[in-house]
Formats: sequence, structure tokens, C-alpha cells
Amino acid sequence: RFESYVEVTWCQSVATDSKGRIWVADRTFHQIVMMQARTRYVAWPAYYEGYAGARGSRGHFDGSRRQARFDGPSGLAISEVQGEDTVIYVADTNNHCIRRLDLATERLATIAGDPRFPGLRDGPGRDARFRSPMSLGVHTAGRDLFVADNGRRIRHVNLASVPALVTTLVDGACRTVAKWTVHSSIVFRTVGCHPDWLARDTGDTEVERTQSEYMCVGHLATCSPRNHPVLADRMSPQLRPPPAEQATSGAGLG
Repeated sequence: RFESYVEVTWCQSVATDSKGRIWVADRTFHQIVMMQARTRYVAWPAYYEGYAGARGSRGHFDGSRRQARFDGPSGLAISEVQGEDTVIYVADTNNHCIRRLDLATERLATIAGDPRFPGLRDGPGRDARFRSPMSLGVHTAGRDLFVADNGRRIRHVNLASVPALVTTLVDGACRTVAKWTVHSSIVFRTVGCHPDWLARDTGDTEVERTQSEYMCVGHLATCSPRNHPVLADRMSPQLRPPPAEQATSGAGLG
């Protein structure tokens, strides 16, 4: 039954990219900091600059990297997929959400969670709930993101879904298979995860699920939330069957 397995690169508040730059989630000053691999006078990472957010200014704001605001970001993960823009995913801890920083457009967006409502809820995008996410791991293909959240829970964010779909995994779904250190103190781990080991399949009552109160008669399914309303309903695992009477009366509707 459980056929899905991926290995992700997991780090804490510091990571490096393929250009040798060091990226830091500065929780104290609410900023993402970047250190170049070398400068004119020093042949190693020695000087830092604030890349996203304003030093010492907390808040929640999406947009250009200079205007963006964080509140105690604690973890980040870098996705470098060939042929795609480099992206940094940020665990914005005190805002209880996951942010996406595109290095090509230099813009920040919230992809999952809502800063106003902490919790433990599965669902798409802003309907999902996190509580103090701390660290992240991303797969090399850039389609699977894993989050250490709620103190002890591992959340899976399906980045291939639009919006990103969040599910909670059972304890033990992820485990470390390798560990190494770069620049003397930056620790990376290879973590093997089973994204189909879902907590809801074990009857876990701690995890909420997004519910919809509306029924779309034409499609015989809930209208909200929908990942792809018309083109790809197969991408919407949260769809549920309609009541029996609607299934009968609406058999000719498309």
C-alpha cells in the first residue's frame, strides 16, 4: 500500500546553494541573510547582507524582498531544480506559515498557513494551519517539502498541487539516513520520508481537515477548495462524493 518514498535535504536555519552562497534565517532580527561565497578581498564567506525583510522589523507582508516582513523565521530550505528558478522556502515560525522566496523575481509569497490562525489542520494553501514551524526539508525535484511543526509533527507540503496541499504524517514517517557538515558548522541531513503515511489514516484526532459546506451540483462534488476547478479534478484529493439523492438526480449534468 505504501509505495511513495523520497529522500530530502534537511537543514536548520543555515543552508548553502550551488554558487557557494550561505543563506541564514535570522530569527532574532526577522530577516533572511545572504553571504557571498567570496568578496574582492576575502576568498571565503565573511560578509553578510540582508536579502529579504527589514532588520529588526517583524510582521507579515508578501511582495518584493525589501518590502517583505517576517516574524522570527527559524528554518529554510533551498530548491535548485535544473531549468527552474532557485527558490528558498522559509519556516516563518511566529507567523505560523510557510513562505516562498523566488530568487529570480526577488518576491516573497505565503504558500501555506495563515499568520492569524495557528493550529494543526490539513488542507490547501492558506486553509492549512501550522503552529510554530521550525525547519524544512525539500526534495531535489522540488515537488515535495517537509516541515517540522507543532513541536513534534511532520507535515508534507505537495508543491506540485496548486495551491500547495498540506497533510500531516504519522510519527516515524521520516528518519535520518545520512548527515554531513560544511563550512565547519553547517549541518545537513538526508532524510527519508514516506509522504503517503498519513496521520488521518490512523484515526489521529489531533489533526483537523478542511471542510466545505457547499455542493457544486454541476460537478457533483464540493466547490471549495478546488485545486484545478475545470482542467484537472484528479489533482484534488480532497473531493468527496455527493449525497445519494444528488448523485441520482444530477446524473446528466457535467
